[in-house]
Amino acid sequence: MPMSEMSPIFFVHVPKTAGTSLREAAVAALGAAHCEFDYGAHAPETTALVREHAIGAQDRYALRQAMDAAGRRWLGGHVNLMRYAPLFEATRIISFVREPLQQVAAHHAHSRRLLGYDGDLLTFAARPQGCGMQAAMLGGPPIEALGVIGVTERHAESVQLMAEALDLPLASLARNQNPERAEGRPYTFSETEQQALQAASTADQRLYERAQHLLDRRLAARAAGVPFVNGAITGLRPNRVLEGFAFEAGQARPVSVRVLIDGALHATQLATAFAHRLSALRLPRGGFVGFEVALPKGVTLATHRIEVLAGEHGQPLPLI
Repeated sequence: MPMSEMSPIFFVHVPKTAGTSLREAAVAALGAAHCEFDYGAHAPETTALVREHAIGAQDRYALRQAMDAAGRRWLGGHVNLMRYAPLFEATRIISFVREPLQQVAAHHAHSRRLLGYDGDLLTFAARPQGCGMQAAMLGGPPIEALGVIGVTERHAESVQLMAEALDLPLASLARNQNPERAEGRPYTFSETEQQALQAASTADQRLYERAQHLLDRRLAARAAGVPFVNGAITGLRPNRVLEGFAFEAGQARPVSVRVLIDGALHATQLATAFAHRLSALRLPRGGFVGFEVALPKGVTLATHRIEVLAGEHGQPLPLI
């Protein structure tokens, strides 16, 4: 399955993050005949090829083959990232995240309104579908290696970035909203609820903050008229080797990275090492997009300001 700009898109639809709007925008742009959906065996939205291959035969690779043979361009659903991520180019994988307390409150309200759930918010939040669901669904490889991860509260600009990155005319729609909150009024919480939900939502909050930062980086690159660099600093090994990854979508040429320590240039390197932590993803350059830079003795992430600037325009990479 060669990489191409028109390769299929995989959409991880986290519940109550404006995903239904994006799904309908995709159908409008591509046509229903070019879209496949996996919302589970009992969901009417789940499409025939998914039922036959991924659910019936439990052969997801066969599903991707069938999608290619039939000219399908989109696969989306309430599924975890790693259910299908190895079958799609990493930069063709997209999703939305939402402020964690608002997401779990909206999911609770939806479940009460349409699914017959009768428990209170904190009971719902303790379920697998409650707090932590966003981080669980998008768990695995870092989101910094994927395509556009939108933010519900920044829906219009998120969809615009997706449309540009995917070369797809996506419209910013508003679907499947709670009719009592159609104007976007936020959910409110008692002090007890807020404290409990915040304590239980640390993983989702971290994910949300990273998605916000990613969106800002993409917008800054677009404003500057430069290609966006997917990348991050993934850590410092015990032998003082700083490691991370950097690449541009669809590009075979390696990205140059500069490592600064307390503002002074320490090293310049091409990101050509194999990115072992991303081996489950289909990356440009066959996954040879990593960098490994030895730091001087005594230099750590805690004691010094270490920056990595990627690409010829010096896009700062986050530490994750």
